[in-house]
Amino acid sequence: MGRHGLLTLSAVAAGAVAATIAATARGTVLPEVPFADGARRASAVVAARAIGSTTGWGATPAGRTRIYTTFRFEVESVLAGAATSRTLAVPVIGGEMDGRRLVVPGTPEFRPGDRCVLLLDPADAFTGLVGWTQGVFRIVRDPAGADRVLFHDGAAVAGFRDGKALRGTRPIPLAEFAAEVVRARAESPGAGGDRR
Repeated sequence: MGRHGLLTLSAVAAGAVAATIAATARGTVLPEVPFADGARRASAVVAARAIGSTTGWGATPAGRTRIYTTFRFEVESVLAGAATSRTLAVPVIGGEMDGRRLVVPGTPEFRPGDRCVLLLDPADAFTGLVGWTQGVFRIVRDPAGADRVLFHDGAAVAGFRDGKALRGTRPIPLAEFAAEVVRARAESPGAGGDRR
C-alpha cells in the first residue's frame, strides 16, 4: 500500500471503501460485518500484544497522501489462518505528525501493552482489519487469571448466536472465543443462519 508496501486493495474495493468514508461528514459509515462472516473473511485471526507504533505518510488507494499509523504487535497465538512472523505490522489511516492530525472515525487505536484478537484483512488498505474496529476484540485478564474477550469498545462478548457476537455482562473466555473462530471458518457462507 503506497509507501507502506504492506497492503493492497483492488480498484473496485478501494472505490467502495472511499465512497463509504465520504458518505458522512460526521462519521464513518461501515457496513455491519457479522462475526462469522468476518472470521471467514480474515486471512488470519491472531491474539497479539501491541508493542509500539510509528507514524508516516502513505498513499490511499485513490493516490492521495494521508497520515498512517503503523501499529506493531507481537503475536501470542494464531487462532486461524497463518501468521508468517512473530511480529505483525498493521497500518491504520490516521495519526499525528508534522503538526497535522488526521482522525478517521471507525478506525482502531492501540497503546503498547494492549492485548487483542485481530481479524486481519490485507485487502483493506485503510486499516488492514475486517470491518475496521469490527475486526478488533480486546483481551482482558480476570482476577482468577483467565483471559476473557471484549468488543473493541469495551463491552463484553457474552457469546454467539446466528453467526453474530452478542453483548452482555460477563465476557467469555478466550478459549471459547477461539473455538467459535474455528467453527465459523469451518462453515460455508450461508450455513448456520449466516448470510452475506
